[in-house]
Amino acid sequence: MQKQSGKWVLEEPLLKVVLKIGLPIAAMQVLSVIYNIVDLFWLGRYSSEAIAAINASWPTFFLIVSVFGGLFGAGNALVSQSWGAGRYDYAVKSTCQLISFAVVAGIPVALITALVSPYLLFFITSDPGVYNTALQYIRIIAIGLPFFGVFGAIQSGFISIGRSSLIMKFMVLSNLLNMILDPIFIFGWYGLPEMGASGAALATILSQAVASLLALLFFLEKGLDGYRPHWSYFKPDLEVYRKILSIGLPLSGSSFAEASGFYVLAGIIGSMGTKTLSAWGIGDRPFSIISIIDAGLLAACTTIVGQSIGAGDYERARETVKKILLWMVIITSLMVTPMILFRREIASIFSPLDAEVAYYASEFMLYMGPSLITLAVLFVANSVANGSGHTKPLMILSMLRLWVLRNLLAYLLGPGPLNLGVRGLWIGMGLSNIVTGLVALAWIFSYRWLKPVINIENR
Repeated sequence: MQKQSGKWVLEEPLLKVVLKIGLPIAAMQVLSVIYNIVDLFWLGRYSSEAIAAINASWPTFFLIVSVFGGLFGAGNALVSQSWGAGRYDYAVKSTCQLISFAVVAGIPVALITALVSPYLLFFITSDPGVYNTALQYIRIIAIGLPFFGVFGAIQSGFISIGRSSLIMKFMVLSNLLNMILDPIFIFGWYGLPEMGASGAALATILSQAVASLLALLFFLEKGLDGYRPHWSYFKPDLEVYRKILSIGLPLSGSSFAEASGFYVLAGIIGSMGTKTLSAWGIGDRPFSIISIIDAGLLAACTTIVGQSIGAGDYERARETVKKILLWMVIITSLMVTPMILFRREIASIFSPLDAEVAYYASEFMLYMGPSLITLAVLFVANSVANGSGHTKPLMILSMLRLWVLRNLLAYLLGPGPLNLGVRGLWIGMGLSNIVTGLVALAWIFSYRWLKPVINIENR
């Protein structure tokens, strides 16, 4: 592959760069959202217990792996700023360091997940059927942790240099394979045993393993835009590791705050019954459609901000953030409005067998929907933090949103002293998004993030 300068991200018009980076990411999100909807569709026809088990398992799973997963976000800042500064070999080496870390750390984290999850699940659900199903789901998903990590590291490398279309091909393969295997394993088609929610987990890790191995082979052969990795790049380098830890640990802190916050939130929601837990998952899934376009804009923002800071072009970084922030607010507003208007019809599609669950889900969409506009502001702030490498403020903000505000308000307004029931839960969750979105807006326009985190003296 012919080596390219990679300067097109800094030189071409902003809208063109956003489209070139963002459209493949949006396409990946389309497949991911379609898969999640298909997954919910099949499990909804299998049993409401299976849906509740999935909703109970993910907060538990993310609580355990959050520290492991947050470190991969450091690759966005290291690779994009190195690329912008013209230090292409350092960008490749940073990607290799992340890959080796994924392999070394993934196996013990997978074992810890399998061992600890039985105790954590007790907090979220007391329903024996939901508990056992969720535990089986988590233990199967945990097997795939090393594959998730390897793919995440490679994905970070390609997106950070603006080549999201390359990684998209592997995501397409993974999601298509996932959607094909899902009903086969869930219902036991073609002579296979009926596995229910465990079948959905098995489909996920098999499809991810295939994509991860193919992406790794491609990276080893082609590198990043022709800058191929040397085997020595995979050997732990203390300098790179320090950078990964200094940038990644606050991201891990944010991930842990989010995961632990959702873990407690799931317990609060679960305390109001299995139907409420099912409604949470059903009501939240349609909103994930908004992430299709948002994900493309956010990935482009991270890449452009990182490369611009690396190149010393701070004006382009500021211009990028302002425009993407405006686009995010407009797009989110346009997409969430019809979902709120047709919330009852949407909820009924995913819960055709239980009218009460459908009603609770529609109420969730009504009270949470407007808050997604300010949540979009928080997402932009996260994207800026990932590209700039200044991640500590966002760690504090994540803790504020999920621990100080969301869980406290959800409890007080839901099953707590004010006792507004399920509706109070949803209102409390929405208020937390509004407050933290406004705080994130203030941080963005402080411009304290306009400093490189790598040595750019030789750019």
